Amino acid sequence: MADIWQVFSRTLHIALCVIVSVYSTCISDVRYEDLPFSESVLIYGRNVTCAENVIFGKFVGPTWTCADMRVDGLRLAYGYIPGVGAERGCGEDKGNSTNDYGQLCRELLRAHGENNTLWSAYISEPSCQVSPDERVVFRTETENTTVTHWHEIDAGTGFVRTLQCMLFPKCL
Repeated sequence: MADIWQVFSRTLHIALCVIVSVYSTCISDVRYEDLPFSESVLIYGRNVTCAENVIFGKFVGPTWTCADMRVDGLRLAYGYIPGVGAERGCGEDKGNSTNDYGQLCRELLRAHGENNTLWSAYISEPSCQVSPDERVVFRTETENTTVTHWHEIDAGTGFVRTLQCMLFPKCL
């Protein structure tokens, strides 16, 4: 029995090494230019607007960019979760501006006919400036069901300038 386990273990190890090697080669060789989201997309009854993309990067997976992001003309709040990060300048948001960036990316991508797996949602250009207007937050809360909705919060420090949504690379 021990011999069978050793053969299985060695075979599994070799197979995993081959998969990781092929995948690493794929990721290191392929680069995708980012794509801009449409200037205006309706997400859960709110108009999400994006300016022309000014980042022009190359990424390891297909990446969509929403530059100068606004929701019905308001900024999407930005801050960090206490105890998780140490963002300097934006201050602690005490949970008021915690967005579900992953779900927001999925909704934006779905509106563009893109249904592939989201790999990463990230804020490539945050601002720690004070927004004089109310800001909005996009949240997903789960209590037996998932409800996605927008909340308006007071003017304050921190907002999202650019949101980028990267899909899982299609190299294997």
